[in-house]
Amino acid sequence: MSCPNANPGLSSRGIGPHLHRPMPSQLSRMIPNEECVLRAAKERYHFDGPKLKWKVFQPPKGSSRISVVRHAIGDDACKQQAREIAEDDYRGLASLICEYVRDAGFCVTDERDEHYLGHAEIDLGIREPIDDEPGDPLARQQLRDRCKVLLALSRYLEDPDPNSEVWTGGPMCLPK
Repeated sequence: MSCPNANPGLSSRGIGPHLHRPMPSQLSRMIPNEECVLRAAKERYHFDGPKLKWKVFQPPKGSSRISVVRHAIGDDACKQQAREIAEDDYRGLASLICEYVRDAGFCVTDERDEHYLGHAEIDLGIREPIDDEPGDPLARQQLRDRCKVLLALSRYLEDPDPNSEVWTGGPMCLPK
């Protein structure tokens, strides 16, 4: 899969949790391999008891892409964005290191123009059918399997204080 604006050799620019919202010129569109991206985990949809389910990485209907937040915007900004996305259903974050995602064959691209500074997407390569489409059972299984690969590569970060504006948990970007 060819990935636009992905430069695995690019170094991190040192934009860390101390900056709440970097200026667009400070945040490269090229996402380095060592950067992590985070996906909001929703209480009602993404858990089986205390365990994170593969559905956290399921694309919306009609799409093959999932939205993630680039950690380069900082811990607090990542949490604030995830809370905005998940609303009252926010429980925590699924953290992925871009190198592992790319090594598994997925694209990770910066998509700030369509959304907000720090927005990125992971393309799973198979579109989730819309409701009135019958969908190919084999494609559905392949998509589910790809979601399970991302789940295996991820580290779940339960938010110790989901209602707080700031991240009070541990490091967001450690290898699994």
